[in-house]
Amino acid sequence: MDGLTATRLIREREAAGGLSRQLIIALTANALAGDREMCLQAGMDDYVSKPVTIARVRSALLRWLPAVRRPPAANPVVPVAVPVEATSLEASGPAPALSLPDLRASLGQEADVVIPVVLTSYLREGSKQIAVLNNIDQEFEVDRIIRIVHNLKSASAAIGLAGFSALCKETETLARAGDWAAARPLIRRLVADFPAIEKVVGEWLNQLPRGGAQ
Repeated sequence: MDGLTATRLIREREAAGGLSRQLIIALTANALAGDREMCLQAGMDDYVSKPVTIARVRSALLRWLPAVRRPPAANPVVPVAVPVEATSLEASGPAPALSLPDLRASLGQEADVVIPVVLTSYLREGSKQIAVLNNIDQEFEVDRIIRIVHNLKSASAAIGLAGFSALCKETETLARAGDWAAARPLIRRLVADFPAIEKVVGEWLNQLPRGGAQ
């Protein structure tokens, strides 16, 4: 069940049972006006597009928390999605598009607590996912490969690795279209680029206060 369907069911149950309206905020990788409209028409209250930062989530919550138990406004506020800067595959690569100071600034006062957890998780889960991609000649599971590439795309975008995320996105698009002749070389490139990603993220971790990594 996707988020749109789940939201419709929740709204139907609220209406049928006379229940208080619950706040629902969409979190999506898409940043198109049509996607916002679909979310709002399904009954969602707000929309946050990836890459997500704590500041943007906080902003969305502050818009709605005081009004959680009130009926929706006749003309709900439609937030303007902040698009990710376009990154061509030719320009993409292991070099990060976001510096550690920028990442810390985007997360605000929680940065020193959140960043070590996020980066450590990225390295741990990313290495497992890359290991699977490195073995696709022996174990080729279409759904699993697409899911892994999708997860790498979102996780990389969330920490500012726009080039690597763009490469994942192109790989996912080709894989979903069944164009494995074009997708396989990109998967090999993801595997080849990831050690450099690990190095960059590891350097970020080493720049953080030791107390924040506990």
